[in-house]
This record gives sequence, C-alpha cells and structure tokens, in this order.
Amino acid sequence: ASGFVCQSKQNGVTEQLASFYNRNVVKPEAWSTIQRDLSTRLPIYKASFKQSAAKYDLDWHLLAAIGYQESYLKPESVSPTGVRGLMMLTNSTARAMGVSNRSDPAQ
Repeated sequence: ASGFVCQSKQNGVTEQLASFYNRNVVKPEAWSTIQRDLSTRLPIYKASFKQSAAKYDLDWHLLAAIGYQESYLKPESVSPTGVRGLMMLTNSTARAMGVSNRSDPAQ
C-alpha cells in the first residue's frame, strides 16, 4: 500500500483523485453548509471526540468525520431503518458498546 501511495504521488494519480473527489463528491454549493455545520456543531462535541479517541487510540478527527457523515453531528437524528444518534447506532451495536441512550452523544 505504501508503494502505491508513493508511486501515486510521483505520477500524479493522487492529485487526479483529489481533483475528481472535489469536483464530483463535494459540490461547491455544499461547502458553505459544511463549514457552517462544523463551526456551530463540532465545538459542542469536540471534547467528547477527543476523549473517546484517546481511550481507543484513534484520531479524534476520524470520529468527528464519522459523526458528520452519519448524522451531520445531530444527536437527535433517526434514520428510516431505525439507527439513531450522533453516530447512527443500531440497537445491537449500542448494546454491544454499553450505550443505553443512542441520542446521548456523551455515551
């Protein structure tokens, strides 16, 4: 994998992939919404992300990115399939992780 990354940087594939992603996945009009969400919601949960990341030896940015992808950092989120909370946990995942209230971000 590291060979692929090094080679991709040298031959420009990394730059092409980033350009494709930025052009086709995140639309320009979405950036202001993302920035607003992150500036208003992320500070509320940042300490919890950092604490959980330290506990499980993870990067807190990864946890924040997952939370944003799953619920836009809205702990009251519920999907049609029944997953809920900031990290959109199923009942079984919540039980396995000792979470009794999926809408409580601190858990």
